Amino acid sequence: MATTPAEEVGGDDEPVHRPAQSRKPGAGTARFTADFATAAMNRDCIASSFADVLWHTETPILRTAPVPMYHLAKLTRERGIKVVLTGEGADELFLGYDLFKEDSVRRFCLRRPESTARQRLLDRLYPELIARGRGGEFWRRFFLESGSPSDPLFSHLPRFLLSARVKDFYTSEFRAGMGSVDVLAELRGSLPVRYFGWSSFLDHHLYEFAASLPTGSRLRGLKEKEILRRWASRILPLRIKERRKQPYRAPDATTFFGPGSPEWVGDALSSDALKKVGIFSPTAVAGLIRRCGAGFVTGFRENQALVGVLSTQLWHRKFIETQYSVQPLAVSAADVVLSETIHALS
Repeated sequence: MATTPAEEVGGDDEPVHRPAQSRKPGAGTARFTADFATAAMNRDCIASSFADVLWHTETPILRTAPVPMYHLAKLTRERGIKVVLTGEGADELFLGYDLFKEDSVRRFCLRRPESTARQRLLDRLYPELIARGRGGEFWRRFFLESGSPSDPLFSHLPRFLLSARVKDFYTSEFRAGMGSVDVLAELRGSLPVRYFGWSSFLDHHLYEFAASLPTGSRLRGLKEKEILRRWASRILPLRIKERRKQPYRAPDATTFFGPGSPEWVGDALSSDALKKVGIFSPTAVAGLIRRCGAGFVTGFRENQALVGVLSTQLWHRKFIETQYSVQPLAVSAADVVLSETIHALS
């Protein structure tokens, strides 16, 4: 099962959208016997499904990433599959995400902040973004000034700080009503002294093995999942084993502008609708809409802001303005019942 981009789409969270032909179902798996099924993702598919996905998330979101996952789950169900074997958890245990490399490079640079040679490593983290004209001194300074290594939130602070920019679009009244709430301070205060584990469906023996490995066995320089690459060299072609991890990132703001975009987008972002909800400034959002319509929105901040505004407006309409009467599902009608809850529910 796989989701794959159906076209080359630009401008998501500064990422790269590769053409579908570069992600052929089953590429690199010719030696394995499998029946592949794909769900092709494009702007129209993501835009038309966004409202349905928000119904399931039940909360505003800043990315359209849940939409491809929604379609992947739907495809799995349609194929009659009840048990799924995935690579879920591998990126966390074997340091596959770019975030791990980013954290390592930032700490390395901050040990000698005057070294410009070390700072240039930041440009190697996301080569696809550098090719799109990002990078440079501002880029490096942002990474190096986003918190101290002693901060327990150090690894995620760049993302937290970018996401927080959505507050620039709040109305003055809503901002005043928020008061002096410091979400990051509250998050720091809620962190445990030690992390005792992470719930997953992985074999606990594999979990324990991965946790016992030294960092260098999992992340060697800027090469992620090093130990898995060495193991996979026995069964995968060299070009697959050595290639850099390139996740598909769903387009964000560009999804909702252009020919064929859903009518509800304009309705949700209208001045009257924004005033009715009272969270975002119609003037500030109008400027963002103009930039989106002109194709000028290419950065993290504005992409997340647009999706945040739109999802909040849609969430308000679905869950606040509309009243629902939901009948609890009887245990006898459920497809799956956890045995530990039967007594409490019966």
